[in-house]
Amino acid sequence: NLGTLYNPVRIKVFINESITVSNDIIPKRKTAARSGVGLKNIIEQYRLLTMSTINIHEDKTIFKVTVPIIRQ
Repeated sequence: NLGTLYNPVRIKVFINESITVSNDIIPKRKTAARSGVGLKNIIEQYRLLTMSTINIHEDKTIFKVTVPIIRQ
């Protein structure tokens, strides 16, 4: 993402029965391919702990990840 003073990347965090973190997508002019390693690690670790999945949504304007809260 390419945030600037006049066009910042907005990050939102919502907490209820799950935690949702979203941010605007502002593409850089030149971008390297994303490896996705961090997101893959979170998905796998969460699956191992809960046998559940997280929800990932991405379109041209927003990237959002929702993770259900683990209750003991």
